[in-house]
Amino acid sequence: MKREDVASFVKIRKKQCDHLVCYQTCGTYSVQIKPPFTEQTALAKVKAAEDAWNSRDPERVALAYTEDSEWRNRAEFFKGRKAIKEFLTRKWQKELDYKLMKELWCYQGNRISVRFEYEYRDANNPKQWTLGIFRGRIDEKKGYEC
Repeated sequence: MKREDVASFVKIRKKQCDHLVCYQTCGTYSVQIKPPFTEQTALAKVKAAEDAWNSRDPERVALAYTEDSEWRNRAEFFKGRKAIKEFLTRKWQKELDYKLMKELWCYQGNRISVRFEYEYRDANNPKQWTLGIFRGRIDEKKGYEC
């Protein structure tokens, strides 16, 4: 499935089904994609996450994670949505022109693995790139990342 097909899939789904729940907030539709994943819903989950991160809106990104989500970023460890928002606010104040690309690696049941790369610059340096792998478990009832 092509990336533009995933975007169309997310946009046209405006009703509840087994794996995709859409709800209206502030006049736009937010998408909650729940496991177990199919190829189509796993790709849609990755695209929705990529779009949220590229918005650089800490509130929007944090809402995709459980209230008690545990994060590690290099040597920093923290827990919960409030800490996630604080971390992302600091991150995007330093990392200017942030742009993320996510690519589905594999999925099974309520687990998903994503390869990611992002670029940014800081106030004193040219563009920098970071590459990595995200492996996550998705809450089956609410669709949030744990």
